[in-house]
Amino acid sequence: MGDQDTAFVARAQQVMALHAGGRLEDAVAGYQKLLADFGPRAGVLANLGAALKDLGRYDAAVAACRDALALAPDMAVAQANLGAALVSAGRYADGETACRRAVELAPGSPETHANLGDALLHGGQPQAAVAAYRQALALKPQAPGILANLGLALRRCGQVDEALAALTLALRQDPRQVAALANLAALTWEVGRPAESGALYKAALEVRPGDVRLHRGAALSAVYREDVDSAAIADIHRRFGEACRRPARPVAIADPDPKRRLRIGFLSGDLHRHPLAANLLPGLRHHDKRAVSLHFYAHGAKNDEVTQAFRALADGWCDISRLDDEAAAARIREDGIDILVSLAGHLDDNRPVICAWRAAPVQISLYDVTTSGLDEMDYIVADRIMVPRTGEEWFIERPLCLPTFYVADPPLDFPAIRKDRPAGPPVFGCFNNPAKIGPGTLALWGRLLAARPDARLLLKYHDFYATDEIRTRFTAHLTASGAGADQISFVSSRDGRDTLLARYDGVDVALDTSPFSGSTVTFQALAMGVPVVTLAHTRMMGRWSGAMLTALGLEDWIAATPDSYIAKAVELAGLSGDGAWREALRARLVASSLCDGPKWARRMERLYRAVWRRAVKKVAGV
Repeated sequence: MGDQDTAFVARAQQVMALHAGGRLEDAVAGYQKLLADFGPRAGVLANLGAALKDLGRYDAAVAACRDALALAPDMAVAQANLGAALVSAGRYADGETACRRAVELAPGSPETHANLGDALLHGGQPQAAVAAYRQALALKPQAPGILANLGLALRRCGQVDEALAALTLALRQDPRQVAALANLAALTWEVGRPAESGALYKAALEVRPGDVRLHRGAALSAVYREDVDSAAIADIHRRFGEACRRPARPVAIADPDPKRRLRIGFLSGDLHRHPLAANLLPGLRHHDKRAVSLHFYAHGAKNDEVTQAFRALADGWCDISRLDDEAAAARIREDGIDILVSLAGHLDDNRPVICAWRAAPVQISLYDVTTSGLDEMDYIVADRIMVPRTGEEWFIERPLCLPTFYVADPPLDFPAIRKDRPAGPPVFGCFNNPAKIGPGTLALWGRLLAARPDARLLLKYHDFYATDEIRTRFTAHLTASGAGADQISFVSSRDGRDTLLARYDGVDVALDTSPFSGSTVTFQALAMGVPVVTLAHTRMMGRWSGAMLTALGLEDWIAATPDSYIAKAVELAGLSGDGAWREALRARLVASSLCDGPKWARRMERLYRAVWRRAVKKVAGV
């Protein structure tokens, strides 16, 4: 080996050590210096691509890997890194092709099979991903990183019990495996174990303290927790905000005319058949296009008839799926958006960190579950029931309160309410996400069933109750508080909308959850003429059902204590069997502000105008 080769190997080892240690910026600079000093080398370019991908610079990562393959077309690691970069960039079909080529080149490599699994998983093929991960594990048994991804794929297939087992095994092999910690944290939150989820996120953050995605997961799971107070939740969100903090970037107001037509941007990954869309479209349809123009910044692979309804309303539409957060914020600034509305930032695959880059002069959080925690978020929209003036919940934003927050289309196409319901013992029901049903809620329901030993509890949410772990745990909590096992019914079928709604014909009272209450599910129950009993809470998301009931003049269904919750549920069960009574409740809902899209649109336009005037005055120094 010559001196130059010796020098190259020594320096390459130093740079790879930086890469392995997570010092990605230093590693990228080191790889680039190696290329400058020693000329193009396929291995260096392949590693550079991997580092760039981990930094979120996906286009540059793809280019580096393609340069590596131009030098060495049969280099499996370059092909695998190319596949990973393409998948990260949202180019799933191209990523799958590259990963399959890597498998052809190195069929005995567990990493190539695992990369193929990643491409298939993110490309919406979870069953095929499971097969690829199992092939990788056959080559490298009990590898914790592969088990972590297998767990995620199994969950996407609906195999929750198997997913829990795979993730638990991964952590048994390596208790500090971040992907396993994060995936198990997300899954335990999903099945109604938010305290465990919080502990897992905490453990993951001890390994990777600056990871924004982990902070975001911890912040979301905290909102569901019964075992932490508002101060602790505020602290978790402050840490999330600190992790998201970006260089200050004020956005100039090009035209400060306070009366001009405003460009309103909506940032969301849920512009498809989704509860958020059902709450947003009814108002957007009625906006005055002379006052506002509507621009959408969408990300995610789903595109359906609801997406097309949004596009029909759009004055501007941009798919930001392939843009990183900084580039997406730059695009929004370039488009001259005056007010950016971040929709449900904590939930799903939404991207609130775009707002941390200050994408617009005014930024508003709408349909989120609590504070964003972001310094650059100016306002959060709610109402005075959800955010009372004397509330204890911390908001970094300034709350803006509408007279009524929730809005949906009138339930004119809902199934007819059954008038000939047979008499019998009362049925209490909850069709909410099990993530909202913690030990405290189950204990309360157990007491309710003990108070009415002839009553039954019906639980339904998609196919979640096919999971042994959820059924066993829920039954144990309910029976420990006095319920009989024969009083509990789990429904695990995946119903269409009308089939699901028709199930309310067999429910006397819908039971709300706490500390995270229902919204869409509460609306659906009321629309089917079923009364909803809710327990008032100190947090915004524990008061959503209460805000809806208040808008209907049904404040008496809001319980102040667990004892009154039980008493109200028992009382309402004796009233709701009458079909005419149920039809009257639906009529009351249809006539309310909850179904008045035009009024909601006017109120939001006034809100937009008020915050815009305030921003203009601030710039003018008034």
